[in-house]
Amino acid sequence: MPSSPQCLRQALGRRVAFALLLGCEGVKESSVPSVDRIVITENGASKTLTPDQWKALPISQRVKLLGGAATFFAGATPVSAKEALKELR
Repeated sequence: MPSSPQCLRQALGRRVAFALLLGCEGVKESSVPSVDRIVITENGASKTLTPDQWKALPISQRVKLLGGAATFFAGATPVSAKEALKELR
């Protein structure tokens, strides 16, 4: 399997699955969770957003929601906001 810096640069900013397809060594499938939904809970009501819907929100609203109303998930597994935001930029 190739492990060149070029291989890793090609994978940078893309999902881990892409890096695995390239055959980059040192990249584990669980390195970066794949966020597939964001649950927003405000005033007792919950709303589910896709990653594309999250990205479409104004930055000011996303920042406000990061104050505790947003929970990120990869399947049924919660993902930390810090890790999720790396993927959702």
